[in-house]
Amino acid sequence: MNEQELLAQFISITGIEDIEVGKRLLEENQWDLNRAVNASLAGQSSPVDREPHPNLFSPHPIHMEHPLQQMIQSMMMGQPHNLQQNLHQIIHAMSPIPGMMLQAKPYNSRQFRDHFEHRFGTVHPTFIQTSFNQAIDKARSEIKFLIAFVHDAQNPAMEKFCRESLCAEFVTTFINEHFIFWAGDITDSEGYSITSELRNGILGIYFSNSAGDPILVDSITDGLAPNDLIFHLINIMDEKGFHLDEAKAEQMNREMDRMLREQQDADFAAALAADAEKERQLEETRMRDHVSFNLNSTRIFNLKFSF
Repeated sequence: MNEQELLAQFISITGIEDIEVGKRLLEENQWDLNRAVNASLAGQSSPVDREPHPNLFSPHPIHMEHPLQQMIQSMMMGQPHNLQQNLHQIIHAMSPIPGMMLQAKPYNSRQFRDHFEHRFGTVHPTFIQTSFNQAIDKARSEIKFLIAFVHDAQNPAMEKFCRESLCAEFVTTFINEHFIFWAGDITDSEGYSITSELRNGILGIYFSNSAGDPILVDSITDGLAPNDLIFHLINIMDEKGFHLDEAKAEQMNREMDRMLREQQDADFAAALAADAEKERQLEETRMRDHVSFNLNSTRIFNLKFSF
């Protein structure tokens, strides 16, 4: 694509009417169309100074690599709540397309917790400070469902959900008692991967099978009120609880098998010990008989020669 074609496409995407301005932006970005569009939509002449990863809980848009995502993101500002949600879903639906991925940084559980508590306070479900896979392992060992929460500052429902529902004391108590709770942000590599699976859901409820694979059993896509959230989780436990029942039965069977093997091993070891004791006693008897025979032979020999 030559420079004239790039310029025409750039003007078509951004809506810039001044050809000279468009040309200057393309020149400043080495005629890289994506970079120039990003710079234009971000209100910058160059992308060099842009922060690649804003604060986790910043209300400002996350930088997106593809210009179409940038355009939709800019459309969200000042729009009605329901339209913002629709646009938000469009952005994430585009994410699996090659070249349209969000930039994501490594997951840092402690950093996420600190950011979350700074914004919403310290009353919240206990965030397990591990990777998602390690959280799944813990849920399997404790035979509990795992709740995966992915925070997204761009979701208009997120702020209210966190403050009024997730951080409600009775919700926190209920979740801590019945679930393992993992939390991350959409700007994290793990959080972004999970939210793609959840189809933009806020919470995912997972079960770990005997092979250790995470199975998504349900998800919550709306910012439910506290009572509705509790009722929803209770329904999940009732309807999907058979997964835990099966896991408990498997664990009980494994435990019984282990105890049976241990008993068999103990019986076998006892039998070996009894056999060894019998052999020792027989050997002692043979030794005593041998010594007694030698003593008697010596006495007889001495008696013969004493006459």
